[in-house]
Amino acid sequence: MNNLVISQWENFLLRYRWQAYGILTFRRERGYPSAQQSAHSWFALLSEQYPQCFACIAYARGRAGGRFHLKVLLGGLLLQDELLGKHHAPVTSQKRQAIKEELIQQAIHHARKIWRSGLVIKLERIDNSRGAIRRIAEFYTNAETDIELLGKCIRAKRKRRRAKSKTTQDNRRLLLPFSPPT
Repeated sequence: MNNLVISQWENFLLRYRWQAYGILTFRRERGYPSAQQSAHSWFALLSEQYPQCFACIAYARGRAGGRFHLKVLLGGLLLQDELLGKHHAPVTSQKRQAIKEELIQQAIHHARKIWRSGLVIKLERIDNSRGAIRRIAEFYTNAETDIELLGKCIRAKRKRRRAKSKTTQDNRRLLLPFSPPT
């Protein structure tokens, strides 16, 4: 595998707020168009309940039987507004985190329940750590894998860089060459 391609996929995937990762299989052998249609139907049902959800779906063939299965990343299952809207009383950050996790688990359970084309091998909460995303990026670089983004992806919050102190910026300004207007 090409490490450059893997790190490019990893950097691309880290731009978004993924909340779940899963492997979905089919009961019967499916061709690519049928697998894609099943994935789109599943995503449409999920979008009815969670309109802001988005997905990155990899259509791949298994090693043993060569049958299609889906590797799925899901995001947008919970937005901050939903969290604040359901609980009006002030809550601590720990309580807010617990509520958030509970709501995301409910969304994952719903996504699991509506997949009717086969088995859900895995569908679980994921953290956006480099290690977790890198393993997924390695899979996505497989030459026989088609990948599709569904929905409107929500970008992850970037960590802000600390602003330089004003005195440093003022000092730099003073060092610039100055020419009086003519």
